Amino acid sequence: MSSRGPRGALGRAAFVAGRWLRTSPTVARWLFGVTVERPAEYLLWDLTTLALRRALATHVRDGQAVLEVGTGPVAILSLHLARRPLRVTATEVCPEFVASARAHAARNARSRVGEVAVVQGDLFQNVPERFDVIFINPPYLPEGTYETLARAGAYEGLTPAGARSASSGGPRGDELITRFLAEAPAHLRAGGKVLVGTNPRYLPPARIAEAARARGLRQVALLGRWWNPSRVLVLEPAKNGLTQTSTDSSTRATRSGPSASTPASQSEACRTRSRWSGPRRCKPTTPPAQSSGRSSREPMHPFIVPRGRR
Repeated sequence: MSSRGPRGALGRAAFVAGRWLRTSPTVARWLFGVTVERPAEYLLWDLTTLALRRALATHVRDGQAVLEVGTGPVAILSLHLARRPLRVTATEVCPEFVASARAHAARNARSRVGEVAVVQGDLFQNVPERFDVIFINPPYLPEGTYETLARAGAYEGLTPAGARSASSGGPRGDELITRFLAEAPAHLRAGGKVLVGTNPRYLPPARIAEAARARGLRQVALLGRWWNPSRVLVLEPAKNGLTQTSTDSSTRATRSGPSASTPASQSEACRTRSRWSGPRRCKPTTPPAQSSGRSSREPMHPFIVPRGRR
């Protein structure tokens, strides 16, 4: 266990209970409608998977073409989506995960309405077509953190290639998601969306949004629930330099360059009611010369365990 992990009897109990829940076939069936025939040696899902499940229910419409990048050993979200009339494609770079995902797709064939294709490749490799929705639950551990956890036995049951595919996001932790954001726009249909799940403890949403802006994508929503620290960014190709950001508590639009906002637009945002915190109260301000672009830090969760992808 990492030195940053839960400590004490209560912490250890929470760690064990959380791992049991996330490897239980019964829980996977209840949450996602996906059959796993035996207890898994790896985590079937994490809190980011739950956040993505909710976001996909909102942003995916029947009949659309959907792509999951990095589907993992069970393809649990892709198979969950395939219970609807959708055309789902799932990519995975690790050969052992591809074989496992295809086996699970065959096992769940009777419960599917839509189509599922599991493709081996790095990110968008071997996927020439375009999609209405592309989503990813990326590995975002820095390489040093991943190696420390691997030495501590956190990835028992996985081969080194599988463990690295599931957890390591590169030397800083954000290299893989940066490559994904650079390649995703070329695979979107007109009006398409990109959904990125993240745990702010390792990769803050503001960092992803900044990388997305530099690659022609604008954030239009940041989704989450009060009980779940994970968040989902909803991104679209940028148009006319307009950057729009919507969160659970407010919706505001800013145009890049001078005169980023006006008192009227600030007042409108301040009147927006939050689902949990009630109406926002803002002090009168004068228009800033330029927006700082910073956002508040997301809450941390004390008992997040190392993620073994879905």
